[in-house]
Amino acid sequence: MHLAAVYNVWNDWDLLKYSIKNIRPLVEGVIIVASNRSNFGELSPIPQEWLYISMANEGIQTYIREPQFHHPSHSETDKRNFGLEKAK
Repeated sequence: MHLAAVYNVWNDWDLLKYSIKNIRPLVEGVIIVASNRSNFGELSPIPQEWLYISMANEGIQTYIREPQFHHPSHSETDKRNFGLEKAK
């Protein structure tokens, strides 16, 4: 894969589908790194239809990565690095 779009998401699922639709013709792959809870512990369940749609569409990979650290910036960096590793 030469060019991938990596999305690090927790909320705003309604906007994500439009963003993917727009970028899809420009990239070879789409990677979604999502979590069910925020860096502060707030719950925002991932819509199950997104998991099924993401797995069904060729080139879209979905991963669930919950915050691993107590500091938000470390958790966000961890999710971004996870997405980067998946793109490689």
